[in-house]
Amino acid sequence: MNKLKKALLCVAIAFGLVNVTAHAQITATELGQQLEDKKQEAEYLEKEIGFAKLRRQASQDKLKAYENDLAQKQKELKQAQERYTSAPTPENEQFLRNAEQRIELADLSIKSRISSVVRLEAKEEELVSKLGALKSELAKLNSSVNKTRQAQNTEQNTQNLKSEVLAREELLQRRLETLQRENDRLRQVALNETEKREQAEERATSAIERAQTAELALAQAKGTSTKVAAEDVMAEDDTQSARARAKAEMQRMQAKLASGGAGGSSGVNLFLRGADGTDYGMFKYLGAQQYRADAVIHQASSRFRVAGRTYQVKVSKAGLGQEFVFLYDMSNPESPRFVTFKKSLLD
Repeated sequence: MNKLKKALLCVAIAFGLVNVTAHAQITATELGQQLEDKKQEAEYLEKEIGFAKLRRQASQDKLKAYENDLAQKQKELKQAQERYTSAPTPENEQFLRNAEQRIELADLSIKSRISSVVRLEAKEEELVSKLGALKSELAKLNSSVNKTRQAQNTEQNTQNLKSEVLAREELLQRRLETLQRENDRLRQVALNETEKREQAEERATSAIERAQTAELALAQAKGTSTKVAAEDVMAEDDTQSARARAKAEMQRMQAKLASGGAGGSSGVNLFLRGADGTDYGMFKYLGAQQYRADAVIHQASSRFRVAGRTYQVKVSKAGLGQEFVFLYDMSNPESPRFVTFKKSLLD
């Protein structure tokens, strides 16, 4: 009877150990799957960090562009100051005020962009720190999985490991949920920053357009025409009269230089720009308030802006795509002289 009881007890113990081992194996499998899921979540976080770096780099690039634009506007402000100092007319004063307003708008854009870069850098550092903590937890979880697989022979070890893994899993889940909420918030912040930046740029553009309109209105009120129709030089093509006129204009400029001296007072920076915003380059100062620029014309009727004035040049189809010489005489600031002709006429 005692032997029978002992045999039944051994069977029961053996059956119980088999169930414990099977349960431990299932738990280790589940933990392995959870570990793979956490690895995928870590990879997702790494991608989010990559996106954060791209946003930060884009913001830094935009900041650099704003700084370059500010440097250009500072040059324009200096030109406006020199222009007002040499001729303190109401028109030049308005031109100076417009330049100062553009500097203020550029400063606001740079400050806004610097703030955005700082926030994005801080968020990128925060995400990197959280990723490091997550990887550390994943390493511990991986160690726990290995321990679980190695400790399948006793129920006590299985229960201890299960409790530890569940606790770590709960902690990781909370942290991952926190990261997800933070990522959602970061996306919303980025969207808000983009919207604010676009609105600021729109306001800046409107302010510049209003300033240009005011400048044009002031010039018109003084009776100064901002649109001067240049002679249709291409209507003459390569005729002898066209060549004679081109050479006469060059001789006239040389005479000005000879009488005024090429080493006289320094000129200002003048830019040849299309009314549509096309930049044709900067005039070269020759001396005696004489300027020259060479550029290619691609439209039959082109409008050019020089020092706040607008000139229209009509070119025949035969001259499109060819290089033209632009001469600008500033010896009389109130009525500057704008001349253009095909460069080949000088050959």
